[in-house]
Amino acid sequence: MHLYLYSFSMLISIFKSNQRIVNAFTGIVAIALWLVAFYRKEGDFLLDNKWLDMLVTVTLITLQAVWMNRIVNNHKLIERTTYLTSLCYVAMASTAFFSLSFHLILIANTFIIAAFWYLLHLYNLKDKLHLIFNASLLIGIAVLFYHPYVVFLPFVWFVVIYISSSVWRDFIISLIGFALPLVYLAAYYFIFNDLHTLNWTVDASAALEPAAFAMSLKTLLIVLGGLLLVAFYVLLQMMSRSIVRVRRLLWMVLVMGVLMAATFMLNGNNLALTLASLVLPVSVVMAAFFERLSRTWLAESLFLLFLANLIWVYFS
Repeated sequence: MHLYLYSFSMLISIFKSNQRIVNAFTGIVAIALWLVAFYRKEGDFLLDNKWLDMLVTVTLITLQAVWMNRIVNNHKLIERTTYLTSLCYVAMASTAFFSLSFHLILIANTFIIAAFWYLLHLYNLKDKLHLIFNASLLIGIAVLFYHPYVVFLPFVWFVVIYISSSVWRDFIISLIGFALPLVYLAAYYFIFNDLHTLNWTVDASAALEPAAFAMSLKTLLIVLGGLLLVAFYVLLQMMSRSIVRVRRLLWMVLVMGVLMAATFMLNGNNLALTLASLVLPVSVVMAAFFERLSRTWLAESLFLLFLANLIWVYFS
């Protein structure tokens, strides 16, 4: 275990680089974190095969991490071009999915990232109806896989009002885009006379009951919560000195985090699924925090503390 942990000791320094080759390490880190988890995990798997579950999971998480990092760099959400968002995304996803294996929320997150990408381009844009429609359509598709993401329809309206000049057509277009996938699904079931089988309940098989929390998991959540509190404070300081465009886009990230946390009330109080949702905004907040830390040894130590607790959960 000590050797396993030592292999992660320089990750912050590596991913703080602006060299594109660093992206290749994202998949390696994902495999390293997930290999042990899947080797030790027993139980049912959505794809009926442990290793196929791992392959699909690691591939999706890696691609999502790289995409989120590109979004952050392209929109200058953190001051310097780094690949810390990729690293934090993979680490956070490992926190959320150690009890999930492959889950449909992974697919839903892909569509949410795509919608977020469209919404970021709305800033001070006049010809924006196609972007609003595309983002709303993608959120509608995400809802098909994970229905608590219905909270993102109001998020579209918030973004339209907050970072662009809104008109009534924007809201109508968003409703149309959001409704299309849902109407199509309902029509499909209706045509084949299976409407009564349409199920909107969330699979709670991955639920983590507080009473059943092991000490290792409690410690992990405490460490993660502490890091997030400090990271949030650092982000607010950074936002106060940022240009208006970046400040508003970062507020979008924070509002997204609040909505992701709110899905806890819609998914049967499933903590694992809520953590899986929070991967998106938290990866940006954590990346901004580690990028701002000038003392590399401190950043490496904090990240190792988090990973040590995560690996403790794996082996406990």
